[in-house]
Amino acid sequence: MTIHKHIDFQVPGWGEFLQGPTQRLSYRGEVLADSPLMYLRLGETAGTIASDETGQHDATQNGVLVWGAQGALAFDTDTAVDGAGTGGLVVSGTGWLPLGASARTLELWFRPNANTLLSRGINYGLSTNGSHVYFSHTHNEISVDVGGCRFGVQGLTLSGQWHHAVLVYPSSATRCDEFLIYLDGQKLSPIVISGTGTTLINTADSALSINQTSGGTTNDCEFDEVAIYNSALTDQRILDHYLAGV
Repeated sequence: MTIHKHIDFQVPGWGEFLQGPTQRLSYRGEVLADSPLMYLRLGETAGTIASDETGQHDATQNGVLVWGAQGALAFDTDTAVDGAGTGGLVVSGTGWLPLGASARTLELWFRPNANTLLSRGINYGLSTNGSHVYFSHTHNEISVDVGGCRFGVQGLTLSGQWHHAVLVYPSSATRCDEFLIYLDGQKLSPIVISGTGTTLINTADSALSINQTSGGTTNDCEFDEVAIYNSALTDQRILDHYLAGV
């Protein structure tokens, strides 16, 4: 006896194929989709120049960096940079960074250790109150310091692992305690650590420093995928970036 089994199935239409599971871009693709002013992948294995993916703002090595370190991103062979306490990067050109109280986003991946110090992440501006921005990270803190105010989160456990850090200044903000800080795709609940949260932001123009102070004192930290935008990235876009990286 022959047994016939009937199976019902439906062939999706062409439009349904096009609207299938969400296709995530590569990390590089996600960053470039948000039109950064500068994007340093830091995948160079030697030399003294970190190339900007936008072709506008290459960074120059200051001191000694260890190039070709293991990168922050999963499933991506692009390498990272180890500051090792001996080197940082500088973008000397001015006139392109978000100034005053305009919207901005600063983004990077970092792997700190017990010797990673504050005020040596991404920074620019002048030393007067509210006229500079230091986006900093250590083994137990992530914060922003604008002079007259340090705003962030302490008591974290970060040492030895790669983390995605984002600092956002919304277009409607005017003061220090209105910064938004994200770690590994999630918005944190920062507090005023020192100074006054009402410090007004009026960032001035200057060279951009990465992994060092504006005076050139370097940090012991690995860092990767540094980007700056003249817009305030949304919660969803920041999460998209993080998920593309991991």
